[in-house]
Amino acid sequence: MGDFNTNLLHTTLRSRKLRNIIESVGLHVLPLQATHSSTGGEDTWLDLALTSSPTHVSSHGQCPAPCFSRHDLIHLSYRLKPPKPIPRVLRMRCFAKMDVDRLCRDAAELEWESQVSGASSVDDKVSVFNKLVKTLYDIHAPVKSIKVKRPPAPWMSKGVRMAMRRRNRAFRKYRRDRSEDNWVLCKSARNRCNQMIRNAKRRHILENITSSSAADIWKFLGTLGIGKQGHVELPNTIGLDDINRHFTTTSNLDRQTIRQTVDFIAGLPRRNTDSFSFSPVASGDIKKIILSIKSRAVGFDDIGRSMIIPILDYILPSITHIINFSLFSGQFPSLWRNAYVRPLPKITNPSLPSHFRPISILPFLSKVLEACAHKQFSCFIARHNLLSPLQSGFRPGHSTATALLKVTGDIREGIGETKVTIMVLIDFSNAFNAVSHDILESILSHLMVSPGALDWFRSYLRGRQQAVRNEETLSNWCALAAGVPQGGILSPLLFSIFINFITHNLQCAYHLYADDLQIYTRARPEDLSIAIDNLNKDLEAVSRWSDRFGVAVNPTKCQAIIIGSSRMMSRVVVAHLPP
Repeated sequence: MGDFNTNLLHTTLRSRKLRNIIESVGLHVLPLQATHSSTGGEDTWLDLALTSSPTHVSSHGQCPAPCFSRHDLIHLSYRLKPPKPIPRVLRMRCFAKMDVDRLCRDAAELEWESQVSGASSVDDKVSVFNKLVKTLYDIHAPVKSIKVKRPPAPWMSKGVRMAMRRRNRAFRKYRRDRSEDNWVLCKSARNRCNQMIRNAKRRHILENITSSSAADIWKFLGTLGIGKQGHVELPNTIGLDDINRHFTTTSNLDRQTIRQTVDFIAGLPRRNTDSFSFSPVASGDIKKIILSIKSRAVGFDDIGRSMIIPILDYILPSITHIINFSLFSGQFPSLWRNAYVRPLPKITNPSLPSHFRPISILPFLSKVLEACAHKQFSCFIARHNLLSPLQSGFRPGHSTATALLKVTGDIREGIGETKVTIMVLIDFSNAFNAVSHDILESILSHLMVSPGALDWFRSYLRGRQQAVRNEETLSNWCALAAGVPQGGILSPLLFSIFINFITHNLQCAYHLYADDLQIYTRARPEDLSIAIDNLNKDLEAVSRWSDRFGVAVNPTKCQAIIIGSSRMMSRVVVAHLPP
């Protein structure tokens, strides 16, 4: 719904274009009368309601709002029936009936610090810690097979439960004595309960869509079964092992190319800055990080957030000891380097392994350790301005909005100078999984990362394994020879550092957002050939970087576009332009 500033009451060039665009994306315009009243001319139909499924619209219309606008208010009622979930049997711990007080008393009696600190290596410390946590929860919340028939009911309240008990009690009384009075009481209790349930659902929906962002609204609608479903059934024609092999297969650089790139980076002049080393992390900072991570996914170690939070005060010293020991010993725990992978489809009906993108489900405490390292390293990067200011994504103050404002601002400036902007949009294939560990470690060393911290990053990157999981089915484990784990907290920052080298030899204007690169320049229409030559020089530089660093360009997703005012664009003869 919205004001499209195009009058659909008359057939004009503008209205035909808008209708063609609407039809091209499979939408339909719901019929309305004139929605905007004009004081000096005829009324116009500017406010539109578009839908992809007209059959789901039970009613729609408009009503005037003269008190505050010349536009009518438009409205519709959309008839939706969320899909009925398929019952699933899950192996999980049930925390709802757990006695938290008894759990805390037993946790206080365990000798966490002495047993964890007594272990010699970080792997042994993690192993001892995990064993203590699992033993504790095996008593208070053991793993059980639970049949999930329906999603949880967040609208359920104490009053609704009481009404349901009264309804059930009245029904049982009627079954024992099928008198007319008991039937009247049973119907009354049933109707009162149904009314309370409907009101509770309406209140729940209203509270979650009022004053919420668009992203939060769609996330909430997803919990109701509306929109894209979080769980998508994988086709029988695609095996989990095939998907995992696709995820773990990278464009292998030969050893000679890697050595040449490493030597090239080592020969570059270094900044005159202090080297980066890890500092001890305080328990209070670790507690804040633990509480800030909201993911409830359970990784390979079978320990999730729901097991950490209830006993956090008793295990926080042990977690702090493990994290600081890891940072200063230069070893990332082996158990935390194994990841389950969820294959998320890129398209509606996936049929090939390439139609999926991997999302790594990492152990919860591994994310806590990553967050501690990320906080210190990102401060070092920002303090010394080691990333290009024109690289957005995964940085404070560098969002999609700021990237869009920068690029569109440059285009508008070109239009004001009576120039056109020619832009090339470059996409890289499977970029996060193609990061060479040797080259990334060389870049970290070039950025003045100390040998001890470099050992930790090396341990974080190498020796990783992953398996694709779909419900209770698991693929074979595959080793990762390259790449940074998608889903990790530290991975985006490391990728940004890796791809930042592509900007060193660009002469035209550019903007980089994660693995999407835009190169553009402005010129008058008669000088467009010169501008294209300059862009081609930058494209050659991108090609050389791609060959040297092992991140391949995806030609099918790369585009070139010329943008300008209609007057300037009319002077561009595309047929006479060089490729």
